[in-house]
Amino acid sequence: MRFPAMHSFVLAMFLVAAGWICAWGQSPVITYLREQEGLNNNASWSENTLHIDSHGFVWIGTQSGLNRYNGDRIRSWNGTGAAPHDLPYNKITAITEDRDGLLWLGTQEEGVIIYNPWLERFDFFDSKSRLPDSLAFAQINKLIVDPQGRIIINTAFQGIFRYDATEDKLQRIDIDVSGQTLRAINNTLLLKDGRLIALAFNGVYVEAQTGGFQHFYIDPAIFLTHALEMPDGTVRIFTRNTNHHYILDRQRRTMTQEENPFSKTICYSTIDSNGNRWTNLEGGLLIREKNGERQEFNLSSEIYDQPVVLCINGAYDDGAGRMYYASAAGAGNWQYGDLPYTIATDKRAQRLKSFNGSMYLATDEDLMKYADGRFNLIPLRKNATGPIFDFMVEPDGTYWVQFDQPIPIFSHFDTAGHHLRSLTSRRMFSQLLQLRDDRITIGNHKSATDDSMAYEFIGSYFEKLSGKAYPDFKAKYYTQLRNGDVWIATFASGLIRLTKQFSQYEEMPFDPNGNGQLNSNNPYYIYESRDGHVFVCTDKGINIWDPSSGRFSYITDDHIELQEVKGMVEGADGVIWILMPGSIWRYDLKDSSTHRFILPVEFKAVQWIPEDLVIDEDGYLFYIGATGIVRVDPAMLEGQPAPNDIVFTDFYVDRKRVFPGDDSRLLDTSIMFQNHIEVHYAHRDVGFSFVSPHGKDLNVTYYYMLEGYRDEWNEAPLDRTIHFTSLSPGQYRFMVKAVSGNGKWTLNTSAIAFHISPPWYQRWWAYVLYAIALSSVAYGFYRYRVNELLKYQTLRTKISSDLHDDVGTILGSIAMEAEILAYNTDEVKAPLLQRLSQLSREAMGRMRDTVWAIDSRKDNLEFLTDRMKDYLAETLSRTGFAYTWTDTSDMNNKVLPPDIRQNVFLIFKEAINNVLKHSKGTKVDVSLSKEKSRCVLRIRDNGQVHQPINTSGLGLANMRLRAENIGANISVQMEDGFEVVLKFDIA
Repeated sequence: MRFPAMHSFVLAMFLVAAGWICAWGQSPVITYLREQEGLNNNASWSENTLHIDSHGFVWIGTQSGLNRYNGDRIRSWNGTGAAPHDLPYNKITAITEDRDGLLWLGTQEEGVIIYNPWLERFDFFDSKSRLPDSLAFAQINKLIVDPQGRIIINTAFQGIFRYDATEDKLQRIDIDVSGQTLRAINNTLLLKDGRLIALAFNGVYVEAQTGGFQHFYIDPAIFLTHALEMPDGTVRIFTRNTNHHYILDRQRRTMTQEENPFSKTICYSTIDSNGNRWTNLEGGLLIREKNGERQEFNLSSEIYDQPVVLCINGAYDDGAGRMYYASAAGAGNWQYGDLPYTIATDKRAQRLKSFNGSMYLATDEDLMKYADGRFNLIPLRKNATGPIFDFMVEPDGTYWVQFDQPIPIFSHFDTAGHHLRSLTSRRMFSQLLQLRDDRITIGNHKSATDDSMAYEFIGSYFEKLSGKAYPDFKAKYYTQLRNGDVWIATFASGLIRLTKQFSQYEEMPFDPNGNGQLNSNNPYYIYESRDGHVFVCTDKGINIWDPSSGRFSYITDDHIELQEVKGMVEGADGVIWILMPGSIWRYDLKDSSTHRFILPVEFKAVQWIPEDLVIDEDGYLFYIGATGIVRVDPAMLEGQPAPNDIVFTDFYVDRKRVFPGDDSRLLDTSIMFQNHIEVHYAHRDVGFSFVSPHGKDLNVTYYYMLEGYRDEWNEAPLDRTIHFTSLSPGQYRFMVKAVSGNGKWTLNTSAIAFHISPPWYQRWWAYVLYAIALSSVAYGFYRYRVNELLKYQTLRTKISSDLHDDVGTILGSIAMEAEILAYNTDEVKAPLLQRLSQLSREAMGRMRDTVWAIDSRKDNLEFLTDRMKDYLAETLSRTGFAYTWTDTSDMNNKVLPPDIRQNVFLIFKEAINNVLKHSKGTKVDVSLSKEKSRCVLRIRDNGQVHQPINTSGLGLANMRLRAENIGANISVQMEDGFEVVLKFDIA
């Protein structure tokens, strides 16, 4: 269609001024990705600098490098070339992804760079070695993956090439023109049937089915920018410096010229996955066409607070309702599908209310009623000059309107808008509400000169009932419940209820800790559900009063903006919708679940006071937004898809990002593909970053858990980066999941396992060394102890031998000499010498006992029993006492320490001596037996003690003392003969 020049100019100016003209639908919601949003440069080279990879990441090439957008933030590679994981050259002209997931990047001067996402490494594609007879690639205009997975490389001045990675083969695609090969190619298009179209300096070249190319000549003065294949098979060829484009009909083999809309240059044209054709003209005009209908609106942006119109040079459809674009003024996207939010009217609203089942809107100047899908003007015959401040509609359809002027006026109009009467209210009403008994109430005290009987301050009813003054100058908010009760939110004096047809009142108690009561004395909004639950918003959150129990419960979601509730409304399904400035919430009374939906900036709520939302008969919600009245489709909100599965994007050790193949040697591949990580104990401060691509659009909330550390889910911070410090050695599994605003979770929980290796001193071989060292020390100590014992035993043997040989000989000699002298001396001296001989022999006996005790060769029970039997035979044979020896202990080979052996023997001797001295018996029975782990020595005679046993020699006291010294038990009884029982331990 051709437009006269003046008509086009006027229409275009109107479109720019108005912002958009809509034949159907509404203006797309635009998200900007510019330098101020993190892009490394606003300028992109051509249509080919956009790509969306298999993970959903958006890649944007600019004149300063490469950018990756995850739906929330931008990561940039700026071409410093400082490391293999950085971009070696930063002027990107084309992007594509091959079947192996490698990213191919065209550059302005340095040919092709390949980005390996597994290794996070950039490497130049070596065209020279693969095609020695050609120059190395320089400027690349386009990269395409054909149906066979081969890469089509469109150079600017070296022609077109095809690379087959399976054979590592690069070959030229020859386009012959009058016997010469065409080299200068502006752009290429791969058609649906797999054939190529090349846009060259002198026209269009179309690949034929039989091989070769067909040429369609175009004046070389016309620069061809890009081509678009249409659904009917024709191809549109667009130019940079003309107001027309070309239509290529391959079936007819014709090329025709067609005038552009409004006779303007077409910046770019494309078709989205819904079949909409988008055409961007110079001056920022964007046209959407489908099925003969057309929508036009202005496409503009701001670069550092300076307005600019957009002339995009490339677009990429993500297949999910977003069209990404690139331009010289930044990148971004617009949403073209049906949205949950639409603008019902762009009228600037003061109040939006529902009366008698209809929705009404008050602008500054007009009152409007919603019917047939639009707001229609109510023709009020106003008698006031000020803007409308508030209004209400009576059940009979008449209107009360308060006008904001120096002396406020409250006017009454009939159903046709005719003025009935006016009252000088003198004060603006903070709230206007008609009760069910038709009484009109206001939210603030009337002025002293306002004697109107048409309305009454709601607080005056409390004053009449209580006899007290209303605590504040006005009610912050009040409402009448379905049962007729009125609830009043005061400014800072809690909540007042007027009940029983205004015959009773209650000042509801509050508890800062809740405990079933109102949690604050500062309420500001009240809403009642159909089943009688009352929602009271305070500065500490939302309280829900249960009519059956009379107690409050609480919405405790941490994301709720405590003092920002702008209104509520209940849907047909009983769900409560809660509006806040930047979000809308879904609350289900049945299970107390909350879901949050973030409002786009264009649809932010700007209601200046809380007020009930409006819901129409179709279930759409309405509220006052930044750009007009917003209509919300709850079904679309709830029908939003589940978030994309989470991708791990970064791995940190000691708060530094780790790359595959770097000096840390922790990652074999990118963290996106790594299954397990082995971390050294010295670097056990680890961290992860992650994202659900484009999860921000779904208001995703992330949750993480480190299995093996703390097995519980925690909400992730907004930057989606988690660090763990000083982890103990062991196996861990880091898991992340996400939930969208409508309560849908990611289909899979993303997880990565890692192991903190123990320090060297906790490794298995270290424990082996510890065991060897400990065993060696123990063995060394054992050998030392054995050697010391051997030395001790040797010393005991030597001492006993020396005593026996030397001292024993001397004592024996003394005894013999004393006896000889006794025979040869007088009678006076003879007893003395005989006494000396006797003492010498006793000393010899005791010395023999001591020598025997310390002799290490006799350290067992057998030697002890032999010694005792010898002593019995030697002692009793001279007295006429018979004796018996019984040994049932079976412990002869048991080792006896010398102190036990000596003390047991001396106790035995003392017992025998006591028998000899004090008993009238004729026989002594000695037995040795075993009782558990102890040895029992029993000595008993068959006589009776004829005189008390006094201490003599060692005596009974020494017997007990010796028994105590060796930890033995001794008992002595003299009732029926003399008996000693000694129980001692055997080593």
